[in-house]
Amino acid sequence: MINGELELDVCVPLGELSEPDAEYVRITAARHLAGANLNTGLAIEIRYNFNPNDSARLRKDVHMAELLAKAGYTGVYLIFCTISPRDEAIARLKRAGWIFLVGVEAASFMNDLIGMDISAVLSSQNIRTEVTAEVKKMMQVVFGSKAVTRTVLPYLK
Repeated sequence: MINGELELDVCVPLGELSEPDAEYVRITAARHLAGANLNTGLAIEIRYNFNPNDSARLRKDVHMAELLAKAGYTGVYLIFCTISPRDEAIARLKRAGWIFLVGVEAASFMNDLIGMDISAVLSSQNIRTEVTAEVKKMMQVVFGSKAVTRTVLPYLK
């Protein structure tokens, strides 16, 4: 939580790490985040894909970048899917202060930072099966809801 307003996916405050761990984070950031200046730590937002087609989402992320800068954090936006980025939205968020890593760059950064290959985890058949089953259950609830059956589905016929 930054300023009691907005929640981050991952926050790595250097002041709460041991000196060897803080140095490891600094080295990892230097390797992956060109020109990043780690004062307070890393603030990471993680998305599988990036489809900012609503201006409220962009305003929230711009506001978050302002809060991070005031708090001395380096904002890092990780997007694992390479086919979804919207260049104009990414450019706006970069101007606000976010550093973007997309696809292999995002996976490589996370692998170095936490020592786990996220791509391998997401490629696991067992995990894919479990995620697919959970998404299917959620979508059944959504498509079974009165809001969808009364307002959306009639237009799809």
